[in-house]
Amino acid sequence: MVYSIQDDVDTTTLPNIQSDGSSGSNGLVPLTLPESDPSTALLIPTTGASESFTISGIKTGNEAALSTFIAKIKKWVADGAKLSKSNLTYVSTLDGTSLSVRAINWSKDWAAGKPNKMPYTIDLVRGTFY
Repeated sequence: MVYSIQDDVDTTTLPNIQSDGSSGSNGLVPLTLPESDPSTALLIPTTGASESFTISGIKTGNEAALSTFIAKIKKWVADGAKLSKSNLTYVSTLDGTSLSVRAINWSKDWAAGKPNKMPYTIDLVRGTFY
């Protein structure tokens, strides 16, 4: 499988992907009534459609390589909140090519017993600023 993110500087291949989750919604919220059958629920369109992706992998390398990768992920999330920044282009062989996304969260879990191995997670949401 191929996973990469292109930002305003370069394209980064996401290393050693361990899980690839995605979810979507059409924005409907069911309003159920007490003691009623589910078929009588009122469906209220509160928002439009949405799509998000959660990518988890393992980055390996020396301390400098791990630090550089963490800085890259932090930049993606920081840029995701700025109107002045362009979207990222996310490529996944499962979800499609050239998806316009913003990074919204990240995490890492470095352990001292495995100094050259760092699990990471990146949360992406599809869309753009208007």
